[in-house]
Amino acid sequence: MKLLILLILNISSWAIVDGQKVENGDKLANFIVSWAYKKNSFCSGVIISKRKVLTAAHCVSGGLDEIVFDTHVSQSSFSIPVIKAVIHPYYAPEKMKMPYPNAAVNDLAILTLRKDIPSEYRPIKLYDSITSKGKVLLLGYGKNSAQGKMGTLRYKEVKVTDYLIESGEWITSEAACGGDSGGALIYQTKREILLLGITSRSDKRVQLGECRGPSVQTDIIHQSQWIKESL
Repeated sequence: MKLLILLILNISSWAIVDGQKVENGDKLANFIVSWAYKKNSFCSGVIISKRKVLTAAHCVSGGLDEIVFDTHVSQSSFSIPVIKAVIHPYYAPEKMKMPYPNAAVNDLAILTLRKDIPSEYRPIKLYDSITSKGKVLLLGYGKNSAQGKMGTLRYKEVKVTDYLIESGEWITSEAACGGDSGGALIYQTKREILLLGITSRSDKRVQLGECRGPSVQTDIIHQSQWIKESL
């Protein structure tokens, strides 16, 4: 509860569809990647070890495809094939469309890469507590509008407006768009960047149209044991 109050009181809002581009070399680009098929982005992912990427379970559609290392997927000259995808054992896709989740959806998957990530990239630190004042950012390779194209890394500063205790999920003030699934909800201070959650879906309690309204992120702290066991 103290964490949630801290987040709600100390964060300003940022229009999500008008998210700011992240360029190569920016520290925000060091841990987030695109999951793509033939240089066409379809989901985002977050590096958690030299050969592991955390993403959303609903992004796993059968093909393993590749992880692209660039803030602009179509311009990338480097990618690594995904050789394995492990979906959370308690992932419940039937609950993705429920307006009021009454049990954990567990929308997470871990991808294994064929080789180590490039030297300029690094695993993100998972949060276990927050003691310093900072801001919350949502990052992903999704569309900049409902009719836009995926494949460019952007960030948006958002408010944490709610927390679903039953499902262990954050609710943020602005919606992610197609391609942001699997992206990162982070807490950034002057000293560190911490992973709070992984983007899952829009908040079905609020129907404002595609790429509008609140979005839902799976809270990492309740998944940390599974993640560590999967590394």
